[in-house]
Amino acid sequence: MSLWVRKMALAMGLTVGILSFSFAADDDKKPTSPSIPDKLPEWSKSYVSAGEIVGEIVKADEKSITLQVAELAPNGSGGYKSGKGKTTPGVKTKLTDIQLTYAEGGMVRWVTKPKKKDEKGKTVPLSPKEQEDLKKPMGAPGYAADRGDLQAGHIVEVLLLRPKTIAAKDAKITDLEIKYVKIQGTDPNPPKKDDDKDKDKKKKS
Repeated sequence: MSLWVRKMALAMGLTVGILSFSFAADDDKKPTSPSIPDKLPEWSKSYVSAGEIVGEIVKADEKSITLQVAELAPNGSGGYKSGKGKTTPGVKTKLTDIQLTYAEGGMVRWVTKPKKKDEKGKTVPLSPKEQEDLKKPMGAPGYAADRGDLQAGHIVEVLLLRPKTIAAKDAKITDLEIKYVKIQGTDPNPPKKDDDKDKDKKKKS
């Protein structure tokens, strides 16, 4: 993760002020045709809210994500928060990779409306139907995306849920599940995956 992005993630903490910044490759996101539910899942039956963390995607698939975050701390209610506050010159920020799985019905959302491009790469207007679909389901934040839209380097805010079967005092970060992954932007210098790190080690040896 680049120093610039680390400073931003720490400075913004759990706030949504990060949305006001421009990230590289925002123009590259395109509307997909995600499988959009008609209504939000009834998460309250099985889960309780467990905070939000801001970080950078290292890798992602249909079931889980690996997220690189600044220092984590329990928030006292069975949830976690990412480190916040301004970075101090000369002080190295501790970064942690954590794996999180999706809750049933967990969603990925764009914070800003994705753009549609034609076969020549020119931006074209979204149709009324496409605009309507991107806002579904009612009550979800931002705009609809697929889990497959997540890429290494995406800066995201993750809203977490804690299963009611796990007491708040016993909850670990890996016990929490994903309610929403909100894509806020892209790091121009994404973190390396574990397999990429292994390749670098082999080259050096």
